[in-house]
Order: sequence, then C-alpha cells, then structure tokens
Amino acid sequence: MALVLALALMALFVVLGMAFVRHMKVENDQAAYQFEELRAEQTAEAGVYAAIGDLRRAMDAQQVLQVTAQPRSYVLPAYKGIRNGQGLTLEAANNFKASAAVTISDESGKVNLNHAPASVLQVILGVDGDTARAIAARLPRTNGNPADGAVPKWLASADDLVTYGLLTQAQFAAINPALITTFTVTNHVNPTGFLNVNAAPAEVLAAVLDVPLDVAKKALAQRPFVSLAALSAAVEKDPSTFNIKPDISDPAALPAALSFESRCFRIVSDAAYAAVKDKSEDALARAKVEAVVLFKPEGGYEIVSWSAQRGA
Repeated sequence: MALVLALALMALFVVLGMAFVRHMKVENDQAAYQFEELRAEQTAEAGVYAAIGDLRRAMDAQQVLQVTAQPRSYVLPAYKGIRNGQGLTLEAANNFKASAAVTISDESGKVNLNHAPASVLQVILGVDGDTARAIAARLPRTNGNPADGAVPKWLASADDLVTYGLLTQAQFAAINPALITTFTVTNHVNPTGFLNVNAAPAEVLAAVLDVPLDVAKKALAQRPFVSLAALSAAVEKDPSTFNIKPDISDPAALPAALSFESRCFRIVSDAAYAAVKDKSEDALARAKVEAVVLFKPEGGYEIVSWSAQRGA
C-alpha cells in the first residue's frame, strides 16, 4: 500500500510539474510577445518624431510639398540589454530590425468645424441653413443660444456632431471626412491662419470663397497664392463677398482665418519589429501610431491628437 501510495504521489507530482513547466513556457512566450509589441509601438512612435523633424526642416526650407508627396521610410537601430559587472548596458542587436513606414498628410486645407462660419458649414456639411446655424450656436465662439438649452462646447472631433445630436448618422455618413477637421486650432480665443488656401481642395475653396465648384477647380491651377488680390483674381470675385471675409478695417489683407502656408499635419506611422536571419526578415510584431501635429508660428509644436494600436 505504501508503494502504491508513493507511486501515485510521484505520478501526481510529475503531472503537476509538467503543467507548471508548460504554464511557465506560455508565460515566457507571452512576455516575449508583449516585449516585441512594445518594441514595435516604440518604433512607430519614433517614426512620428522623425517625421516631425523632417517637417520642421521642410517648413524652414519651404519644401513641405516634397515631404507630404511620398511615403517615408525609417530604419531605426535595435538594441539588446547585456548585464555585466557595470550593470545593464545596451548593445546593437544586428539580428533584429525596427522599421517604420510613415505617411504625412496636410491637415491645414480642411475646414475647422469649431471656427468656420455657418455659411461655410452649410456648404461643406451639405445641410440647410438652419442646421448650420444651430451647429454654430452650439459652439462657445458665438453668442448664440443652442435650441436645446445645452451648454456650448467645442467639438473635440468630427464625431461630436453626432454625439451632440447636431447631425443624424445618415447626415454625418454623407460628409467627406477629408474636408473637415477640429485639430487646426488650439487657441480658441485667437484662432488665426488655420486654413491654408494653397492646400485646400476645390470643395473647401468653393465653400470658403462662396464660388461654384468648377470655378474653384480652375483656381487650383493658379496656386500657390501669395496675396488676397491674387486669390480674388483667380476666382474673379470681390473678397468682401467671400464666406470668410477680410476685416473691414483692412480689406486688402487676407482674412485672419486664412493662410498661405500649412502648419498642421497628420502623421501615420506603421512599424514592424522583425527578426533578421540569412538576409530574410520575419515580422515578430507590428504597431501603428497616428498623430496630428500643429506647428506654432512662434516656434515649437504641439501634438493635438494621438492614437496607438498594437498588432495593426
């Protein structure tokens, strides 16, 4: 009986030991995968900051179009931690590769929903005048009173048009998302130069200048504009009749909301962390970071939107 009991206990311990070893292997594999995912996410973040540096240099050299025209690729160094007598040190891990494919798009040519007048909102959102005025009244920039008695709030994203009940899902689905934004202004008290007419698509120009779409399309061939007079001549329309008008105290100056240069950009960084063996690559993890960056006229920049996704 003692022998049988000992053998039974031994078998139980063997089973438990094997289960423990298997569990530890799963835990180690999971930890390794999470580490690889973190490396991929950090690589995607690095791609965003590398693109910001390229954008800053391009803006200084007035070569923004060259940066936004084509996707960019960055290969970043990979390191491994080595413990020795001095503690933990980093060494190059040549058997791993961290790379990021980055696309940069101009956000400055879009209509800012928080600061566009109702006349522009009506055209760009495809709604009637009453709906456009109701949206404008819901924003703190006006002295209007929302019809539903709600407290005026800024729109954090275009989705808030539906969240706040300003548009139905069907109305929102009909809007071209490439034409609208909420990210080009951070200082809502003094919003200036947030819409670049040299980067705006024809639909936005038509809404801002209050001209037919075909006229706006013809005006695109005359860009870049460098003065209000040139913009007015391109559409054959007096600036005082634009939907975004010059200040009456200085009718020859560009309206404060408009600009001839871009300062807001959307950066999408797709990164991969891969093992390298015999000149072949085996992707271990992927990640994606999307950011909207606003460069300040006085220098520096602000990241106004950031989202990260592992395994993308």
